[in-house]
Amino acid sequence: MILFFNKSICSSFMQALFKRTYWLRFLSQLQREDIIKEIFLKLSLMLEVIALDQSQSRMET
Repeated sequence: MILFFNKSICSSFMQALFKRTYWLRFLSQLQREDIIKEIFLKLSLMLEVIALDQSQSRMET
């Protein structure tokens, strides 16, 4: 993260604070998306297993 901030020039303290909080918020959103993608992947696999199980049980009856 330090690389991002070393190349930028801020004219005021508030502008520097805004840039840093913006990047921290953006990075935290990226981290959350990975968790969300992982959860959706697990849920889709579980739904697939349930669907296959249901279709097999219907074929047996």
